[in-house]
Amino acid sequence: RCQSHASYRWSQPRHRRGGVVRALDERLLEALTPAPAETEVEDESGVGEIEDGGEREGRDGVANIVGPSEAHEQPKSRRRQQQEEEDAAAERTRFKLINGKEIFQEKTYLVGVECKKAASDNFSIEESLKELEQLADTAGLMVLGSTYQKLSSPNPRTYIGSGKVAEIRSAVQALDIETIIFDDELSAGQLRNLEKSFGGGVRVCDRTALILDIFNQRAATHEAALQVTLAQMEYQLPRLTKLWTHLERQSGGQVKGMGEKQIEVDKRILRTQISTLRKELESVRKHRKLYRNRRRSVPIPVVSLVGYTNAGKSTLLNRLTGADVLAEDKLFATLDPTTRRVLMKSGTEFLLTDTVGFIQKLPTMLVAAFRATLEEISESSIIVHLVDISQPCISSTTDRCC
Repeated sequence: RCQSHASYRWSQPRHRRGGVVRALDERLLEALTPAPAETEVEDESGVGEIEDGGEREGRDGVANIVGPSEAHEQPKSRRRQQQEEEDAAAERTRFKLINGKEIFQEKTYLVGVECKKAASDNFSIEESLKELEQLADTAGLMVLGSTYQKLSSPNPRTYIGSGKVAEIRSAVQALDIETIIFDDELSAGQLRNLEKSFGGGVRVCDRTALILDIFNQRAATHEAALQVTLAQMEYQLPRLTKLWTHLERQSGGQVKGMGEKQIEVDKRILRTQISTLRKELESVRKHRKLYRNRRRSVPIPVVSLVGYTNAGKSTLLNRLTGADVLAEDKLFATLDPTTRRVLMKSGTEFLLTDTVGFIQKLPTMLVAAFRATLEEISESSIIVHLVDISQPCISSTTDRCC
C-alpha cells in the first residue's frame, strides 16, 4: 500500500505539493535507491583496500582510513626497514674471533710499488702483494682488491703517482674501502698526504704498521708484550707530527712568553717510555742469560728451529716432542721461543727450541726489539733451517733466512 502510494506521488509534478510532502518524497527516494557497489582490492600484505573511499580493512575486520600518499609510503618504509636489518646482519658477520678477541673485519685495499732499482730482487711484486694479503688475513682484515705501479723511484709526496692515486680513489668509492695498506714503509708526510687524497674516512697504513698490529694481537707473554710495545713506540715517534697539527705552542706565562709545542711534550714523554721499556727488556735479557748458563751446566745439546714464517716450525716441534704449542696456517703464529725436551729411541736427549719466523721487509725496530728472543739461536748447538718446499719463491725466502 505504501509502495503504490509512493509510486503515485512520484508521477505527480513536484511543484503541486507542499514542503512536507517534498521532504517525505526525498527520504523515500534515498531509502529505495540502491547503494553503489564497493570494489575491494587486496594488496601483497593481505590487507583489503576499498577503492572508492580510501578505506582499508585489516585482518581483524577493523576499517582504517588510509590516504593515497600514506598507502605509497608504507611499502617504502617496510623496504627501508628490511634493508636496515640486512645491513645490520652483514655488519655482524664481519666480526672475526682471533686469539679469543673479536676483531672487526675492515674492508681493505692493497697497494704496492715495483722500483727499477729493486728489479734484480727475486721476490716479485705479485709475490710480495700475495704475502701482504696473508698478513692482512692474519690481522683479521677483509681484502677486496689490490694494485701496483712500476716506478723508477717512489714519489716523495704520495709514494705513488697522481694517476694511481685517482685510480685508488675510484676503487675506494666503488668498494666502500675503509683501510688502504701499502707494501712498503711510508713517511709521516706521505701518510698525511695520502689520507687527504683519499678522504678523512679512509685509514692509510703501511706494511710495518700491519706487522706491528699482528704482533700486538698475538703477544701472549709479558716479554712479547714489552717487545711489541717498544717497537710500536719507536714506529710512532717520528709520525706524531700528523696527530698534533691543530695545537699551538703552550703558553709559558706573562713573563716567559711562548713555550714548547704540544708535539714536543708528547715526543719527550714517548722517549721516556721507550727508555723505560728498554731497561725492562734488558732485565729480561739478563734473566734469559741466567737460564742459558744453567743449561750449560747440564751437558744437553740445544737444537733451534729457524726459518721463514709459516714454514711449519711449531708443527714440527709438536710432532717431535708431543707438545701442544699453537700451530696455525697463518703468519707469525709464534712470537715467543718455546723449548721442549726430546728423548730419542737411542736414549739420547736434547732440547728443541722454536723461534720467531722471518719475513721479507721485516721492520728494523722489530729486529732490535726481539734481540732477547733471537739470542736463543746464538746459544744453540745445532741450527735446523726449516723450508716449506711448496712455496713458489723458495729460493728467495731461503736467502733471507740465511
